[in-house]
Amino acid sequence: MYTVTYDSQSATIDANPVSQEVIYPDTTVTNLPIPPTRAGYIFSGWYSGPNQVGSQFFATTPVTQNRTVYAYWKSNPTLTVKIKTIGSATGTVTSSV
Repeated sequence: MYTVTYDSQSATIDANPVSQEVIYPDTTVTNLPIPPTRAGYIFSGWYSGPNQVGSQFFATTPVTQNRTVYAYWKSNPTLTVKIKTIGSATGTVTSSV
């Protein structure tokens, strides 16, 4: 039996396993966990090393030993636009780019 541990790299994993067991002779995970969330970032997959180092890890990637895989995050900047209307009303719109 092998264990795959998911390192979210400072993200929130809601109702997801932080690890999964792979029972020999099955050498792949049955399902990857639901992608974690992290404010200001977009989840871009699991990798064999932190910061997108190494190869991407998929549910079909063979597991032949205990291993840790790492979440890769891309920055998701926000754009703030101030809107002034006629009269005294003002507002702010924030959107992810």
